[in-house]
Amino acid sequence: METVRYQRTQGLQATYVVEYGPEGYLISRDGRLRRARDLGSTYQAMGRRERERAAKKFAIDDIERLIGMEE
Repeated sequence: METVRYQRTQGLQATYVVEYGPEGYLISRDGRLRRARDLGSTYQAMGRRERERAAKKFAIDDIERLIGMEE
């Protein structure tokens, strides 16, 4: 899995750690897991790189919208 730090642009502008790969992603902040998501079979037709890009994009979208987590 790849790891990237992402700072939210709204609210408290906290920094999150995103681990992503072709299977899905994990979002954590302050050492606590905030959200985990498996991409599922819908994305299996995509290539490995495309799935990784999708996982990273979905994770960042979740952070910006606080989907499945609190600030």
